[in-house]
Amino acid sequence: MACKGLKFGIITAVLLGVAVVSQAQTSGGSTINQLAPEDRAAVIGLMHTFMPRTTFEGLMQQVRDEMFTQVNDFARRQNKSLPSDASERMQRAVRNSVSYEEIVTLTAEAYMKHFSPDEIRQIADFYNTSVGRKLARVQPEIMGDIMPKITNNINARVLEAMRKEGLVVQTASRQ
Repeated sequence: MACKGLKFGIITAVLLGVAVVSQAQTSGGSTINQLAPEDRAAVIGLMHTFMPRTTFEGLMQQVRDEMFTQVNDFARRQNKSLPSDASERMQRAVRNSVSYEEIVTLTAEAYMKHFSPDEIRQIADFYNTSVGRKLARVQPEIMGDIMPKITNNINARVLEAMRKEGLVVQTASRQ
């Protein structure tokens, strides 16, 4: 249950993050390409520190697996079967829809809204210290501790409050 909650939290965070950054871009936010080359390199470098390609690939695999499980469960509830190659097709669809470079750029632009290039360099300097490297290493574990609590506790309370307000919420498990 905790693992599913973590995956749901990751999926939600990624989708919300992309939505927020997309909104910022359409609201006149600065773009990474407007920076001086050395500033752009500093921002992109920090984003690579936050999320190395291998971490991104692992997260995307979790997203693809969770999406496929949900699609498969939905089809089963509808008494339908998916094509035998549905998993591979889902993998390709997601892989072709979201790139590492795109997520790095979107994340960098979100950081640029809040931090100057000099502040970005200071953050990068921190992540090059022993404490910064430890934070980067244990942050996923910390999120793993937090997300199930959020998913299990807060979501249940929000759903109950919505029901009390007369809003009918149909979750995937109830469809």
